[in-house]
Amino acid sequence: MEVVRELLVGDSKRSDRLEAIIYSAIYLK
Repeated sequence: MEVVRELLVGDSKRSDRLEAIIYSAIYLK
């Protein structure tokens, strides 16, 4: 969760990266 959150803050400007992070977070769950 911490890593995902850091990526979200770091790549908040890139929607593509954001979507990828969301999908990966769902799979990690």
